[in-house]
Amino acid sequence: MNWDMKLNSILNDTDSNVAKIKQRLNTAGYCTKDDMLAKIDTRNIHFSDAIPVFVEPLNSYSDTLNPTITREELTDIYRKLQSQGRAIQSLHQNLMRVEAEKEYQQQKIRSLEEEIRRIHSRPDDRSLDFQLERKMEEWRREVSNEIYSLREQIQRQRDGGFSHGSTTITNVMQEVRESKRELYEEFESLRREIDNLKHKQRRQEEDLQNQISETKDLKRSLERDNKTLGELMNKYQSHCLNFNRSIHEREYTEQELTHVKSAVAGLKKQLTDLHLGDHLTSTPSKPGGTNTKEKRYRKKKHKAQSLNEDSDS
Repeated sequence: MNWDMKLNSILNDTDSNVAKIKQRLNTAGYCTKDDMLAKIDTRNIHFSDAIPVFVEPLNSYSDTLNPTITREELTDIYRKLQSQGRAIQSLHQNLMRVEAEKEYQQQKIRSLEEEIRRIHSRPDDRSLDFQLERKMEEWRREVSNEIYSLREQIQRQRDGGFSHGSTTITNVMQEVRESKRELYEEFESLRREIDNLKHKQRRQEEDLQNQISETKDLKRSLERDNKTLGELMNKYQSHCLNFNRSIHEREYTEQELTHVKSAVAGLKKQLTDLHLGDHLTSTPSKPGGTNTKEKRYRKKKHKAQSLNEDSDS
């Protein structure tokens, strides 16, 4: 069927898109919060006294981490998931159409089975033929008996000396011929009726055989449709599971990104607080060296700004 080919192409595209999404999520460069925190070496961190009190505002999380998958790629993945959802909806509509066709075929099979039962419930034409033949045989015997009785009557008239002349014999023979002719005509009409009944019976048998063959074909087609429907239902369920799994993975990735962002913000706040505490607890310099201290403070501030820019890049 044409819709079956379209359905297979949609399912293949969905499988390839799901595989690409999984591959991108696995090789994206995003990592969990525990992995990000494990990469921070707290033992080798050294704080310099020259770090100024005020640190410039940090850049956004996406600029700091510079991940492999950008926000545009995540949007593209979300669009693909939406297209897969529409494909699954189309698949569901095709399944509903197949179920409607299945119900129609089942109703047609039930109607054919009812017709077969009605045909079987009719009176047997063979018994009718047998009754007609028996009736014809009885009529033959009656004609033979009547002819025999007429012959005996003629013979008795001859033996008893009652001779009515040739006219009486001619009349009797004429009556016998008329009776034979009427019986023969009735016999021919009965034979034609039997032939018609036999022809009708053969035609009904042929129709019944055709209906039985059509019923078998419909049953085979229904079995194929049931098999196809089962396969489609399995594919539909598997794609629904993959779709839900992809949504859950996306939500989990967003949660992990939020946790990492909050962890990085907390670390930067701690660094700022430590730098501020170091600056406040440093010893005051001599009065004569104020200009030298300001120059040194500007150099250290410029150095801290360059370090922040390097870390942001």
